[in-house]
Amino acid sequence: MKRQVLAQAGVLAAMVCLTGCDELKFNGMFDVREAMTFTQEAEDRSVCAQKADPSDCRQAGKVVLAAGQYSTKVTIGKSGSKKFVKMEVKTGSKPTKIEMEFDKNIETGDHFVIKADQLKQAYDLAGDISTKVDRTQEQSGYEHCTYQAQEIVCRGGKSEGLELDTETLGDLAEAAGLDKHGPNPPVYHGPNPPVCHPVWVSRPGSQHVRYFYETTTKDIKAGFVQGEKTFGDYQGQSSRTEKVYTYQGHCH
Repeated sequence: MKRQVLAQAGVLAAMVCLTGCDELKFNGMFDVREAMTFTQEAEDRSVCAQKADPSDCRQAGKVVLAAGQYSTKVTIGKSGSKKFVKMEVKTGSKPTKIEMEFDKNIETGDHFVIKADQLKQAYDLAGDISTKVDRTQEQSGYEHCTYQAQEIVCRGGKSEGLELDTETLGDLAEAAGLDKHGPNPPVYHGPNPPVCHPVWVSRPGSQHVRYFYETTTKDIKAGFVQGEKTFGDYQGQSSRTEKVYTYQGHCH
């Protein structure tokens, strides 16, 4: 029953990610059937100022792609009140970058149609995204972890570095309202008078875990259409592997 619930949760997460993730990144090929012209808007100056190379800032104007096949990276995401489609088309030593924005309320799920006026381009963008989720068998083992532990520190005494025996330190801890029989014995640091208090420290440990790996693969097929005519087709794939824990034991 537990495995069934986990499987259902994984499928639900994949469906949510299809429409709600911040970014989907694809690698693929862009087949430009006829020369295409894209209109670019200038990039916000505050964004440009944060770039290492100011010359990489997007300028207003037109970008023309000649007919041909190009290796292309596509990113579909959301920023503020806008969604975007970013394309990095390998046309030479430096890729040609095209960025199109549209309203965040326009759906970009498993099937999408974004009209030309919504994209502020001469073409509609229509496509399909299919999703496949693969999982490995559940595995188990021990992993490194970090846990918080309480130490009792006593400061005070006749001189710096004075060492007190365990029984005396225990009495001092008990007088401070601490457990002198705890797993972490008190540590003394001078000078006088002795005062004990607990401090929290991070310690390395190990924990028993059970997990499986989940790989989500998305395939996209999309076309730039004007009327009944398709000017360009894009096919790409995105793949992401995550480690999913079904059990995490106590770190100690």
